[in-house]
Amino acid sequence: MLTGANSGQVRTIRAHSGDVLFLSHTLPFGVGSADTFSLYPGCRKRLDEDCVAKYDNGPNHLGFKWIPKAESAF
Repeated sequence: MLTGANSGQVRTIRAHSGDVLFLSHTLPFGVGSADTFSLYPGCRKRLDEDCVAKYDNGPNHLGFKWIPKAESAF
């Protein structure tokens, strides 16, 4: 959030439907019609699909490509 009572608050967008955003946690104060905010794309930690193909940022990827995802590591 850039302005308003929630200025400085940061949240993750869990889902969206049309022009409604569902946040990871509620904001401490209501959002006013004049409040402004910024949205940034999240990192899904996929080297080829995101870092290289979408953002052309492969050299800055600090992860390990062949580590299994948490749900498939059991």
